[in-house]
Amino acid sequence: MDETGIVSESGEKTDFDVIVLATGFQVQQFLAPMQVTGKNGISLIQQWKENRGAQAYLGSYVHNFPNFAIL
Repeated sequence: MDETGIVSESGEKTDFDVIVLATGFQVQQFLAPMQVTGKNGISLIQQWKENRGAQAYLGSYVHNFPNFAIL
């Protein structure tokens, strides 16, 4: 990398306005490390593990978690 972009091993230079480097983001553990407990004492992490991962009705409300909306 230089002041305006990225230079490949072959010497080809590509300019970028923004380069984002990110580490530690846990895509499969949405809302981690929050501990959210819903109806019947089931945690949000447990519910999503048992039901094909993170999902919510219309992208906002999670089944068995009344009054819990996410955006």
